[in-house]
Amino acid sequence: MIKFKKIDNLLILSYSPEGDTQWIKQRFENDEPIRLNNTFILRKENIYGRNYNEQLEEYQIDFVLAQLDEEYYCFDTEILDIELLLYIYKDIKIDKKFFVANRNISVFRKIENIINKSEEEIRIGISKEDNLPIDVFLKAINDFPTSTELKHYVNMRLDVILKDYLETDKDYESIYHKYMNDKVSKVGENIYDIIDEYEITKYQTILNKLKKMLKDEDKYSESQWGIEIIQIIRLIYPKYIAVFENVKIRDVYKPTNRYLDFMLVDANGNIDIVEIKKPFGTKSIVTSSAYRDNHVPTRELSGSIMQIEKYVFYLNKWGKKGEDELNTKYSSYLPKDFQIKITNPSALIIMGRNHSMNAKQTEDFEIVKRKYKNVIDILTYDDLVNRLQNTIEMFIKSKDK
Repeated sequence: MIKFKKIDNLLILSYSPEGDTQWIKQRFENDEPIRLNNTFILRKENIYGRNYNEQLEEYQIDFVLAQLDEEYYCFDTEILDIELLLYIYKDIKIDKKFFVANRNISVFRKIENIINKSEEEIRIGISKEDNLPIDVFLKAINDFPTSTELKHYVNMRLDVILKDYLETDKDYESIYHKYMNDKVSKVGENIYDIIDEYEITKYQTILNKLKKMLKDEDKYSESQWGIEIIQIIRLIYPKYIAVFENVKIRDVYKPTNRYLDFMLVDANGNIDIVEIKKPFGTKSIVTSSAYRDNHVPTRELSGSIMQIEKYVFYLNKWGKKGEDELNTKYSSYLPKDFQIKITNPSALIIMGRNHSMNAKQTEDFEIVKRKYKNVIDILTYDDLVNRLQNTIEMFIKSKDK
C-alpha cells in the first residue's frame, strides 16, 4: 500500500509492503532499486528517517519523493523515471492516482510520451502561471480507461466485426455505449479534496486574527475595528464581491443624507448593509437583570436595531433613483455593465459577547434574534468564533474521510 504525507518541507511516499519484506532488504543491500506499480523507482538513498531495516520491521518504509521549493513540491524525476521537471502546488492533496493509472500505467511517463519535447516542465496548480491547472489534470487522470471499460471496448469491437457473420449472445455495442454514457454522467471530483487544506489554513488564519483582536480590543479605534472585521465578514460570506464604506443614502422624508458604515454588494448586484460595534470587553448583549422575568436587549443593541431598520427603510424608499445614484458613484469599482440593485436589502449587526450568558439570557437573546431575522441577522463575536471553529472542524472531518 502506498500513501503520501507531508513532513516539514518534504513530501514522503510511505510504502507498506504486504507479506515478506526480505526481497526489499536484499535489493537495497545489493544497491539495487525497487520498482512499485511500474511507476516509482526507489533506491536506498531515497529513504527518509531511520535505517530501512528498522522500518521494514514495522512493515512501513518512507521515501523522500519531493521537496518544497517556495510554493511547489519539486519531484525527484529519477524516482518517477521521467525527464520532465515536475512541480505540484503545495496545498493540493496528493493522491496515488496522480501517478499510477489502471493496470499500473505511469501517468507522468505517459504524459511525457505524448507532449512536445520543447516542454521542459509540468507545473500543476491553481494559478494562471501554472501550465497544467489542477482541474484539467484531475479530468485527464479520471479519463484513463478502467479494466471494465477496456473489456467492454474489446467486446464491442469484436461484436461490430463478427455480428454480420456469427450470432453473438449480447448486443455488446449497446452495452459499451451505455457504460460510457453512465461513466460520463457520474459525479465529478469532490472539490473539497482539492482545496480542503487551503480552506483549513484560511479559516484558521481568520480565527486566530479574530481571537487576537478580541484580546487586544483596546488597541483599535472604532473605525479601524470596523475595517478589520469587515474583511473577516467578506471571507466568511464569499457571495459578496465588493464592500463600500461610509455610503451616502437619501432620507426622502426629511430630506437629508444618511451614511451607511458598510454596504456589501453580492455577485448579482444586490446590496446588504452591515453595522459593526466594538464588543467592549465581555459586556453582554442582553441585560443581566430580568425585567418581568425577561432579559431584554441592551440599549446599545436596541439602538443599533432601530438605526439599521431605518436604513433599510430609507433604501427601499429611495428605489430606482437610489440605484442610479449608487451605480453612478461606484460603477468604476465594479465589473463592466454591472448594476447595483436595491431589492429588499437585508442587514447584519455584529456586536457584543454572549459566551458568559446564562441559559435564560441565551434563550431570550435567541428570541430577539428570531424576531428580526427576516431583515436583520444579529451576530455576536462569540457567534463568529464558534462559526469559524465549526467550519474548520468540518473541513478536517471531510479531509480525514
